[in-house]
Amino acid sequence: VVRGGRIVAERYWGSTNATTMHDLESTTKSISSALIAHAIQRKLLSVKTPVSKYYDIKPLTAAAGSKPLLMENVLAMSAGMNGTYWEDRTWFGHCRDWNRAFRQGTGPDGVETGRFVAEHGLLKTPGSSFVYSWCNTGLASGIFKQVTGKGLAAYASRPGGLFEKIGIRNGTFRWMGNKCGENELDGSSYH
Repeated sequence: VVRGGRIVAERYWGSTNATTMHDLESTTKSISSALIAHAIQRKLLSVKTPVSKYYDIKPLTAAAGSKPLLMENVLAMSAGMNGTYWEDRTWFGHCRDWNRAFRQGTGPDGVETGRFVAEHGLLKTPGSSFVYSWCNTGLASGIFKQVTGKGLAAYASRPGGLFEKIGIRNGTFRWMGNKCGENELDGSSYH
């Protein structure tokens, strides 16, 4: 816990300490959200931007095609994507394998993340239900790269960027990325 630029409390899990990297998993979404908000503030993107501007996502049901898929649906995890971590075990295994390949730099990581997600289509009406899914973050990461020309890590660590402003120095973080220069919206490590 940091207050006024000073550590006022700290606790470490397992064998980690102040100098080890910590896998932040979904807490990375907070940093990603700040970066996306900056892109929105700079008018590079809007919550009302149709995802179809970046990816052709086929509706797989009549309900899925009844409304346009907007960036706000992706950011709110209500895109209606085909696949979740919880409901569809086939997709779960596929996402788990994709994430492993993405992190290890092997397998299909030459494929743009957003395109990979888009190819699996929409099942539900965008905005109709919340589904905590890697599909949303993968799509958002691909869109972010397209609108800024940089992956999340490069954008955050550029001179004058978010990391400099909040005191995160280059070399003190690792953000999983792929060969397309995209970063996982929800997978990074810091120390």
